[in-house]
Amino acid sequence: QGAYPLPGSTPTSAVTSSVTPPTPTVTATLPAIPEEVPPVPAVSPPPPGSIVHIWHSWSSTQSAVLDEMIAAFQDVYPDIRFVVTRLPQADLRRSYELAVYRGQGPDLLLAPAEWGPDYYDTGLVSDLARYASEEFLAGITPAALGTGSYQGALICLPVSQKGVVLFRNSQLISQPAETFDQLVANARATTRGGKLGAYFDRGAFFSAGNLAGLGGGVMDSGQAPVFNDDAGLNWLDLLAAYDVAGAVGMNTDRDLELFRAGRVGYIIEGTWQIGSLAQAIGEENLAIDPWPEFASGHLSGFVQAESIYLNPLTRPDDLQAALLFMGYLLTPEVQQHLAELGMIPVALGAHSRPGHVAQAAAALADGVAFPPVADPRVLAAYWEALEQAIQGVFTQGIARQEALERAEALVLMRLEEILP
Repeated sequence: QGAYPLPGSTPTSAVTSSVTPPTPTVTATLPAIPEEVPPVPAVSPPPPGSIVHIWHSWSSTQSAVLDEMIAAFQDVYPDIRFVVTRLPQADLRRSYELAVYRGQGPDLLLAPAEWGPDYYDTGLVSDLARYASEEFLAGITPAALGTGSYQGALICLPVSQKGVVLFRNSQLISQPAETFDQLVANARATTRGGKLGAYFDRGAFFSAGNLAGLGGGVMDSGQAPVFNDDAGLNWLDLLAAYDVAGAVGMNTDRDLELFRAGRVGYIIEGTWQIGSLAQAIGEENLAIDPWPEFASGHLSGFVQAESIYLNPLTRPDDLQAALLFMGYLLTPEVQQHLAELGMIPVALGAHSRPGHVAQAAAALADGVAFPPVADPRVLAAYWEALEQAIQGVFTQGIARQEALERAEALVLMRLEEILP
C-alpha cells in the first residue's frame, strides 16, 4: 500500500527527538472491534505489517511533536509502520476528498471538525461510534466531543480544542466574577480615566453560545431552530445587560484593540487570541475566567476542535493499528504533551497544563459544541436571523418575543430554500 502523495505534499517518516513523549498503555485503545474484523485482545498488537497513513496540515513544531508521539507508540508496537504526509492547509481538504473518491487517501486525517458533516454526507469518513466505548468517550470534554456528533453518528474525535472565552486584564480587575452581577460591578468600578470595565461583542458567533449556557440552544440535531423559548428571552436579557457592564459592539475588532492597549477589563473573544493578548498586556496580566452565572444558568461560548477522522477505505489489516493510535492521542498523558505547544487538551484527565491553556480548558468545559452542519448556508441563515433579532431589539425597539419569532420565521424560510 503506497503513501498516496499528492502534488505539493511532503511525506515524512516518524523521527525521535530529545523530548520524551508518554509511553502508550492499554488505555490508548478504542475497544470495540467491528464484526468483520477478527477480534483481537486490546493489549495485543495489530497484525504484522500494519501501516498507518496520516495526513495533516499541522505547523512544523506540531509536526515534530506528532513524530515524537509516533516514535513513542512504536516503542510499544514496533511492527506498526507510519507514513505521515504534511499538506498545506489550503490544499488538505480538497486533496483528501479527491484521494478518497479515487479509492485512496490516508487511514487517518487530522483536520477541523467543521469539515466532518460534509465528509460524512458524502461517505468520506467512518462512523466511529461502533469503535469507541462509553467509558472511552466519557474521558473527553463533552463540548469538544459534540463537535463530531452529527445525525446520530460520531464522525470524528477531537484532538485539541479552541473556542470563545471570557478574557480579563487582571491588572485592571484583580479577581474573577462568579456571577454576571459581580462582573458588572467589577466593570463599572473600573470604568474611569479612559479605561472601560468591559467591551462585549453581540455578534452571533460570540454571543449565541450563551443560549446553551442558559438552558437552550441554537438548533436541534435536525437543524431546526430552538432559540424561540425562555432561554432565548434570557439570552436577549443578557445582551441587554452588556450595556450596563460597558461598551458594546457587533462583529468588531475594537474590543481587541482596546484590550491590547490595556484599556479594557473584560472582553469575550476566541482562544486563538491568547498569544497576541498575552504579548500585548503581559502574560501575568492575562486571565481566562470561568463563565459567570446568569439567570438560572451561565454564560457560555462555542467550542471548535481539531479532530481526527478514519477513512472508510482503511484496510482491515491496518484498522486495529489506526484505532490504537487514535486512542493514544486521546490519553491524558499525550494530551498534556500537546498542551505544552498551546494546544488546548480535550481529555478530562489531563492535568498540570500551562497557565492560560489550563484556564482555557476549564472555560471551554462549560462551552457548547459549534453546530455541526454540512451546508454553510444553514449557519449563515442562523447568523442572519439572530443578528436581525439583536438589532431589532437594541436599535429598533422591537419586543424580545416578537424579535425571536421573526428570527425563527426567517430561519425556517431560509431552510426551506436551502434544504431539499
